[in-house]
Amino acid sequence: MRFVNMMALVGVVLLISACDMNKEEEKMTSLTFSLGQPGQEFIRKNSLAEKAHVTQQPAGLNFYKYEWPRNNLGRVTIQNKKDIYSIPYVLSVLGTEDSDSPASGVFKVVVNACISESETIMHDEARLKIAGLLKDLDSGQWQVAHAYDDPRLSGESAFEYYLQDDSYGLPIDYVPTLEQWMEMDLAYWNLFKDDTFLQLTFRRDRKKLDPSKEGAYLLTFSFRTSNQKLQEMFEPAERDSWEDLLPKKIVSLKKERERKEKLLSQRGISIDTDYLDPEVSMREK
Repeated sequence: MRFVNMMALVGVVLLISACDMNKEEEKMTSLTFSLGQPGQEFIRKNSLAEKAHVTQQPAGLNFYKYEWPRNNLGRVTIQNKKDIYSIPYVLSVLGTEDSDSPASGVFKVVVNACISESETIMHDEARLKIAGLLKDLDSGQWQVAHAYDDPRLSGESAFEYYLQDDSYGLPIDYVPTLEQWMEMDLAYWNLFKDDTFLQLTFRRDRKKLDPSKEGAYLLTFSFRTSNQKLQEMFEPAERDSWEDLLPKKIVSLKKERERKEKLLSQRGISIDTDYLDPEVSMREK
């Protein structure tokens, strides 16, 4: 199983949105988004002009978006159940809703943000800032969510595995050295809490890789409901019956995990047998 990445689509939608903004609307300093919240409620509660922030797609999706200029970054607060997570230095936020079932609410929220207010930052400072961000998530009881077919690794073993397979989620509790940090290109941390999956991604400007000079980074926080995350394990034609197919799918994927873990164990690499897969509750689609 792999975490589905829709960043290309997100980028196109956000570029379009810059042309659609209501010029008379006062720029908001901060916005609040909730998973499961109907998009129209997001518009109303944040006092936004509806037509300026809704894009309907032929695929049957509604996108609710907002952007901030680079010289006046915003803040987005994500609410889910009793949990609140606030993200500073935000460039854009995008919520996705099924237009055929708007009452089910937004099932995905993507936030693009900078590491700091400055456009560039020393690479070592960026490394430590992200380490601090991960520590905060860990303190907030966000837990690593391995794909069902990925080996259960932690610490430096997980980082070394990532260097072999950059689709592997990084550990939340390991701080890479500056040398290791500069080896990273596109990296993911896959986390879980309270029926919500979070994929934190960082990307950097490939033209600014001198560790003694400043670099430029983009963070992407992609929040998904557990239902959406589980459905993404299946091909589109299977998604109407995904709940019935899920148990057999998980068994098959875990067999692949066992195969990988066996090979790693033979090489003397420790498996994190204390790791437990996320417990998710089914909700109505």
